[in-house]
Parts: sequence; structure tokens; C-alpha cells
Amino acid sequence: MATTICIPARVDSERLPGKLMLAETGKPLIVHTAEAAVAADAGRVVVATDSKELVKAVRHVCETVIVDRACWCGTQRVWRAVLKCPDKFGEVVINLQGDEPGISPKTLRKLAHACTDGLHADGHQRLFCFWTVCCELLPDQVVDQNVVKAAIFGDRIYWFSRQPLAGARRHVGVYAFPVETLHFVGRLKQTWFSHHEKLEQLTWIEHGLTARGIVVDDAPLAVNTPDDYRRFVAKCRK
Repeated sequence: MATTICIPARVDSERLPGKLMLAETGKPLIVHTAEAAVAADAGRVVVATDSKELVKAVRHVCETVIVDRACWCGTQRVWRAVLKCPDKFGEVVINLQGDEPGISPKTLRKLAHACTDGLHADGHQRLFCFWTVCCELLPDQVVDQNVVKAAIFGDRIYWFSRQPLAGARRHVGVYAFPVETLHFVGRLKQTWFSHHEKLEQLTWIEHGLTARGIVVDDAPLAVNTPDDYRRFVAKCRK
């Protein structure tokens, strides 16, 4: 079953302006994420962006699609890329956030397999599910609002929040959809909880979709703040 990894990317960022173009490691942050996606060897890799600067940065690594700036979330940016260039996308679409440069290629392959297996196992229920990734939540991350938590039991995620959640794990910014489901969520308007928490996935849950989670041992370093980026640069320099 054909899979495409799509990285929605924009230059603007509230907590760390211009973060995807930060290049203290010798290359822009978005390039690190794109290279991780290519290394997964899980299918085609496409960056969906409204920025010519970002297109220029990644064009030697993967394909790009220019999309409208007026998108309220990353997944809508992915969906508009599918509408514009459907020939570039397979039956499973993985939305990998551009600020997840530390994600393991193994994790991306595992997520692709989970979504593909779910399509076969769930039958018609496939249109009501999306898959994502969780890892260990460290004690100092419990109250950190830059860290997204997932209330997960078994493989079912019941809620996401930036606030503390009992028994939660840390959420990793990557999602897998059957392409039919992506066409559904791409049309949704943001809900109140989603707007309040600044978490797009709450819109999908509030509209009845089921969130499935795979739990991985390696905790990738996401870049949300200046401190996160400094840690990422230090890790690269090691």
C-alpha cells in the first residue's frame, strides 16, 4: 500500500520565529526533518509550504508543493497539497511536523505499518481513525505547556492536552491517515478546544475520529522553543 510522508512547513512560528530556517548546525532545521523522512524509506517525501525560501532549502532533499498560506493547521496544508498534486500521494499519508528533526526513521516505518495494518483490520472503520506516536513523559515535562501530553490506554488515545494528564505519555508530532480520512479532516473548521489548546488533533476527536497510538522507546527531540533548539544543536555537534 503506497505511503507518502508530507511535511507541512511555514516560516512563521510564535514561540521560535523562523525556526525551520535556523541553521546553526550547518543546514536548516527543515532539512534535518526531511532527511529523517527520506531515511525512513517508507515512501515518497513531500514538503508542503507557502514559502519559496523553504522550497529552496529542501529541494535537493525531496519534492515540494506550494500551497495557499491561508491554512489554519499543518494537516490542512497537507490536504491542500493532496488536492493540488494527487499523483504525488498514496493511500496512506503521514503528516510529519517540520519541527520534529529528531524523529527516528524506524518510528516512521512503524507508524506507516500501523496505519496500513489498521486499514486491513478495521474495514469500513478505517475512515474514522488516525494514527500517531507517543513516548515516555519525563517528570520535568508534566507541567511544561510546550510539551503535548496524550491520555492513552492500550492503543487508544482519549485526549491530548498541554496541561498535565494523569498517566499520560508525551505526544510526538506525526500523524498517519488513510487518504480518504485526510479529505474529511482537511475540510473541518477548528473547534473551541482545539483553538484553546492550539492542538489541531482535538478538532478531529471532537468530530468523532478515533485516535490510535503506537508507543516507542526513543523520545525524539522536538524543537518548540529556543532552549529546544540549543539542545538540538548541541546534540548534532556531538
